[in-house]
Amino acid sequence: MRYSKVVEVLFESLDELCKNVEEGSPLPALHIEGDCVSYVIRYVMRYLAMRLYEKGVVSLGKAAELAKTPYLQFVDFLITHGVRVPLEL
Repeated sequence: MRYSKVVEVLFESLDELCKNVEEGSPLPALHIEGDCVSYVIRYVMRYLAMRLYEKGVVSLGKAAELAKTPYLQFVDFLITHGVRVPLEL
């Protein structure tokens, strides 16, 4: 894996996420219990892993691993965000 590509995608993704929040697009499910900071960190990890997967930098399994999210839960996250997932799960 080319780390320069990973870093490039991460920065693009963070920039896009910040723009979306600034434009009024809330982070989903902010009506949460517990520590909001840890929720935001987990969400950003999933979001960045999703973007790496979308750009073809990492595989689906690796993206779930990077997101520290169980595979099927990560697939659900992708589908919720409109990302196409191969049928062979």
